[in-house]
Amino acid sequence: MSLQELRHQAAAINGHVRSRMERFEGWHLFYKVALILVGGSLASAAQFMAEPTAGETPWKIVLGVGGSLMALAGGGLVGLVGRDAPKALEMARQANDQAQTFLIQRDQILQEVANLRRQSQRDRYLFAAARAMREGIEQSLSAGKTTGETLQFLLDLPYRSLTAAMGFESGERWTLSVFQRTSAPDEALVRVAGVRAERTEENRQGRTWGLDEGYVGAAFKRKSDVILDDAQASGVLAMINIPAGKIQATDSSRYKSVAAIPVRVDGDASPWGVVVATSDRQGRFDITPGSPGSAHAEGARLIAEMVALAIATAHNRAKPNRSRAKAKEV
Repeated sequence: MSLQELRHQAAAINGHVRSRMERFEGWHLFYKVALILVGGSLASAAQFMAEPTAGETPWKIVLGVGGSLMALAGGGLVGLVGRDAPKALEMARQANDQAQTFLIQRDQILQEVANLRRQSQRDRYLFAAARAMREGIEQSLSAGKTTGETLQFLLDLPYRSLTAAMGFESGERWTLSVFQRTSAPDEALVRVAGVRAERTEENRQGRTWGLDEGYVGAAFKRKSDVILDDAQASGVLAMINIPAGKIQATDSSRYKSVAAIPVRVDGDASPWGVVVATSDRQGRFDITPGSPGSAHAEGARLIAEMVALAIATAHNRAKPNRSRAKAKEV
């Protein structure tokens, strides 16, 4: 039985108890009034009766005493039952209030437990994704893959655990992309790796952004996370530089939530690039305290950290090779 059904039953029981007690009180009121009126009438009528003669039944005395007793009984019921009825109703109300409080508290506890379970599950998915990506970095570099191939492998390898950690659902249109800053022929942010909900669209050419264009450029220029639960809000769009020539008709429906995370390598002053996660679900990356969107955004941060680790590892491994090359020249 669900808690909602328990609430309905508690309300039904409370209403039934109140109804029965009110009916009970109505009948008691009728009996009390009847006893008082009948008893008083009999006692009054007995006063006008003639005194009984010897051998006659003393009806005057019988009616007078009987009527007085009936009136006394009615008055007693008024004092006893009438006093207890409101108390009983109040006790029933308090019992129902306590039951409702208990149900509310149990609701809250169960909700907290459910949230903790979801958070624990997301943490396990993130841990699995991080472990897979670390192994992927070693495999890719050992195989001599290019930067783009390595980063694409990092997204493909933990695909299921990573998308589960970020809360993506069936039917949701989302993207995960890695943009790298390039200097030739012009400085720009170019998409070098990515995965989409529609796997058939992954080979589609992504847009290239200027260093201050789009959500990608905003995160790069600010050197800080840009996380938006409603990326299409008028106030947000007014702060994001999106050239008219780069706006697409589907942008407003496809990119409702955005998490853009700069990639920093070895403490460089300028970011190496930007990791961007998008969704067509508003609120997917809502970072309001207590919102699951905060945990969803951790997936994008994890990708940015792994990208930085891959780039830094590749740079460190390249240093001895360059040193040996120079030594040979000398």
